[in-house]
Amino acid sequence: MAEEEHNQKHDSTPDAETELLKTKLKLETKVLAKQLEPRYWKLELLKAIVGSLTLVGIAVTLGLGLAQLSITRHSNDDERFDKAVTRLAGSTPTERLAGVVGLGLYLEPRQKQRHRATLRFLVNALAVEQDPVVRSELLDRLSQVTPNQVSQNDLDDALERLRDRNRALYEEQRAAFIDKLMQGTEQLSGKGHDETYIGHLPSVNLAPLRVTAAAIVALVKNGARTKDLSNIYCAECDFSGKSWDMSKPDFTKVADFAHADAVLDLSGTDFHGAILRRANFLGLRLERASFESADIMGANFAGADLADAKFTDFGHIQYPIQGVLASGHLWGAMFPDFTCANLSGADFTGSPLFGIYEASPNPMYAILHKANLTNTKLGQMTAFTASRVPPNYNPTPPEKMSTFLFEGYKQVESTRPDIRGWDDQLNVVDIYFATPAFRLREPIPKSFSLGVQLVFSNLASARNLAKSELPQGLKDFISRNQKLFSNSPHPTPCTPKT
Repeated sequence: MAEEEHNQKHDSTPDAETELLKTKLKLETKVLAKQLEPRYWKLELLKAIVGSLTLVGIAVTLGLGLAQLSITRHSNDDERFDKAVTRLAGSTPTERLAGVVGLGLYLEPRQKQRHRATLRFLVNALAVEQDPVVRSELLDRLSQVTPNQVSQNDLDDALERLRDRNRALYEEQRAAFIDKLMQGTEQLSGKGHDETYIGHLPSVNLAPLRVTAAAIVALVKNGARTKDLSNIYCAECDFSGKSWDMSKPDFTKVADFAHADAVLDLSGTDFHGAILRRANFLGLRLERASFESADIMGANFAGADLADAKFTDFGHIQYPIQGVLASGHLWGAMFPDFTCANLSGADFTGSPLFGIYEASPNPMYAILHKANLTNTKLGQMTAFTASRVPPNYNPTPPEKMSTFLFEGYKQVESTRPDIRGWDDQLNVVDIYFATPAFRLREPIPKSFSLGVQLVFSNLASARNLAKSELPQGLKDFISRNQKLFSNSPHPTPCTPKT
């Protein structure tokens, strides 16, 4: 009996498992059938879409939030920018100073889209600012701008704006002075009139000219570029930054132009009509630059590369002579320093090269010690003399005038006979336009001998004088008097570049 029960239990186990498997298959079949029903898969699809839309909604909400933050930030920046601009035009120096500081923040890299506008506001403010403290802060801000901070295009735009403001300021002062001359309320040789065509300006009028000029130089040194710096007022502008002073311990290095470090490259720049008296171009690259009718009295071009540069004066402005007329004194004429400069191919047509004064140890001339004069165009340069006013002075028309110092000239002009010399005696200035036949009449009058010696010793100290286009009569005169002209009046030690 027990054995029968055991066998029955053993035989029933597989049937139970089979039944369970069948039941499971039926349930899975029903579930699969339900999933295949249209309503079911649409519902699941809807769930998936809703889930995706939820994620998109979260992303859109986040994006809108970030955009709103950006808009808010830009709105705040715009508000602060507008406030800084308003302060820049404020009625008190304190307000304007705060405006300068505020605008300075918009020259940071993240404010790139405002760089150009910021620089333009600063430039315009600099041209009209009257307070010296605010003016100094404006100059400092502009002087610190470099291509690493703003784009090259924005930097160049600022330089061109400065140039245009500087030109406008100079033209305004020039027009006002000429108007006074025309009305008879001013005289060209009035006391203190050492600035040609603008007279003697009070500091309040001269300061905007000088500060815009300083800003121009700062931007040029910092990498701003333009080929057009014509008609600017840039008296005493220091483009070099080096001192031409033999008493300084570093002078030997400064005067070693052959081994000089990289220098500022202003080659091809147009400076025509610019006021550059006493400007410093020491050692710079100025190949093919134009100084046509520019005021370069007292400018320092020592060691500069001026190959094929133009120093022409086709407008016959003749600034050294105008300087004499403006000051009413012979010391009003000044000339540039070309010591050790490369003047190969440079053109001096119509430009005054030297002035010789009667009974005076102080002739005026362009310093040419060790300058390279290969192919330098000096054949149609200008020279002038200052002579004592003779009794019963009555000038002869230029085409009939004769001279006791030069001959072979094309034309002679005389200025009014009221120019005072160092001894306070009155002089008349005669201007000579050289031709290939230009030469000195010998023997040289004793009253002019010292001046002639200094002028032609200076010419003889240049390199390659024989290869220049100096009138042959002057070359022959130097050749015949080599011993007399062997010592340079300006023996500055220097090493030429070429």
